[in-house]
Amino acid sequence: MQQWCEDDKPATKILLKGRNALSDSELLSIIIGNEGSRNRSSPDLARVILHHANDNLAEIAKLSVSDLITTGNITLAQANKGNHCF
Repeated sequence: MQQWCEDDKPATKILLKGRNALSDSELLSIIIGNEGSRNRSSPDLARVILHHANDNLAEIAKLSVSDLITTGNITLAQANKGNHCF
């Protein structure tokens, strides 16, 4: 995300324009956090997880922590953080 214009970063965009201005993957990337994973940025992880859930945020809420870790290759802390948000 370092190459993004500051106003285009999801965390800044939500503050400036509100949640309706963000895509589902941008919202999910905020939940995942800036750290992403060793191999993927948080927006990339968000897209992978969203795709696995048939592009449906409600379906992500049904995924187990184990599913999130396996599918998105995210950490246990990130998976637990996401589970508490839905």
